[in-house]
Amino acid sequence: MDVDAMKFLGFRAYTAQRAARTFLKYDEKSLKKLASIREDDQYIVTAREMTEELELIIKNDRETTLLTEDNSWDEDTLIEEAGGARAVINEREA
Repeated sequence: MDVDAMKFLGFRAYTAQRAARTFLKYDEKSLKKLASIREDDQYIVTAREMTEELELIIKNDRETTLLTEDNSWDEDTLIEEAGGARAVINEREA
């Protein structure tokens, strides 16, 4: 899933970026391993195993992040919060 799509679905920008980096690191390792397999059946089995492993890695990362709260800096959220604060101030001044 693309970082922008994850942000659109409600993920914080930092969380989406971290998931994308995790995916890319694992994907590069997987490609190297799959490239060495010549037998079709073994390739399919290995690809499925790697997909399941990647799902677990991302799931565990997400659960760990939820438990420790993702408090990393996120400019999009800060901008939204600042815009909301301005609206409240403008209402009070009116």
